[in-house]
Amino acid sequence: MLIGIGLGPGNPDLLTLAAVKALKESRKVYVPGKMAAELVAPYAKADVLDFPMIQDEAELSKLWETNAGIVAREAEKGTVSFAVIGDPNFFSTFSHLRRTIKEKYPHIGITTIPGVSAITAQASRTNISIEGSFIVSDGSPADTKIILKTKNPQKAKEELTKEGFNDFIYAERLFMGNENVTCNIPEKGDYFSMLVARRYKPGILPKGKLYIVGIGPGAVEQLTGKAKNALAESEYIIGNGTYLDQIAEITKNSKIIRSGMGGEIERARKAVELGRDHVVSIISGGDANVYGMAGLVLEVAEKEREIDIEVIPGVTALSAAASLLGAPLVNDFSVISLSDLLTGIETIKHRLNKAAEADFAIAIYNPKSRNRRHNFEGAIEIIRKYRNDNTPVGIVKDATREGETVIATTLGRVMEYNDIIDMSTIVLIGNSESRLWDNRIITPRGYQRKYAY
Repeated sequence: MLIGIGLGPGNPDLLTLAAVKALKESRKVYVPGKMAAELVAPYAKADVLDFPMIQDEAELSKLWETNAGIVAREAEKGTVSFAVIGDPNFFSTFSHLRRTIKEKYPHIGITTIPGVSAITAQASRTNISIEGSFIVSDGSPADTKIILKTKNPQKAKEELTKEGFNDFIYAERLFMGNENVTCNIPEKGDYFSMLVARRYKPGILPKGKLYIVGIGPGAVEQLTGKAKNALAESEYIIGNGTYLDQIAEITKNSKIIRSGMGGEIERARKAVELGRDHVVSIISGGDANVYGMAGLVLEVAEKEREIDIEVIPGVTALSAAASLLGAPLVNDFSVISLSDLLTGIETIKHRLNKAAEADFAIAIYNPKSRNRRHNFEGAIEIIRKYRNDNTPVGIVKDATREGETVIATTLGRVMEYNDIIDMSTIVLIGNSESRLWDNRIITPRGYQRKYAY
């Protein structure tokens, strides 16, 4: 992770608390010059990188790549900071560094901490308030326009479109508890709001594509044709290491960005960031809409400018498990995850009670983990209040993968297999009409009540 830190106009008293905290917590701090190093010194030892003021484009490009490489190698090991005078997003050295790192090292996450800019510093020093519109320019054509306190953002967008602006972001109450950043421009704006309009020249408007791909339960042959095509098209493929390993044989021509369990938000942000300008796939085991990545990625994308996103369905672990057990889910059923990481255990218990009481067949995802061993036992106790001990139960571990295990048993005996049940297991519990046959589970659809066969 790389953090761009704004140090303000040069007075140490104008550093923000967020800047000081980030400097103290960074494993490495870089600065572009002596003044920045002196501001950083009370909080961290800074490495000064050389950024000479030269005009030779080839030399500049080589220099940026060299410095980006230095920073990126450390950022791959942990959080590092690059601290600049003023604000990192406002005519700063950091902007050039970020552009180079995003191009050469796209797997590195980048964020910024704002600083007091020279614009507001001069207003304070000269006692001249900036009360109306003003222009800040380095002499080049203005391709970005920012409108503050936008009462009618949608109307402003329509007018700016006539001026050739074609990319818009609306933001309100930034860094407050109810912050909102979106490319869906509203009709009415907040007092603490702004509309950012950018003008992209014809032919260079970002043409990225983000696929959210369900890769099925494990075996490569369970991938859909559309999923395979999306992966083959993708320049970058992002995912949990376990799932990436499952499809390794068909992703050799793509750049792979992997992370472990718990890195979902980081993966979603990186996918959206890269998806603006590149063809990217973020993968999800099974189907991305069944306890998968689709919701999180769309929530992250909602705060970004317009991005082309397509969700590609996959074979669920539920479907794979059911097929291995015969026909346990051909009538109404309920799907419940026992993971209480994002859903409270009392809510899970309530849902189990209602599903069992209503005589749904029940599919249980995430029954047990190393740190959560008792939720499954509790779930079985709840279901036994409504079902007899002869109710069929199917246990499927590693469906369609190496080590696949399929067990057909009963509710009264299911805890005999407690030791093999883990996060890669699906447990299917029949309804009051379900029955065992030939090591399979049959849940009648209801034909027997209307037809003789």
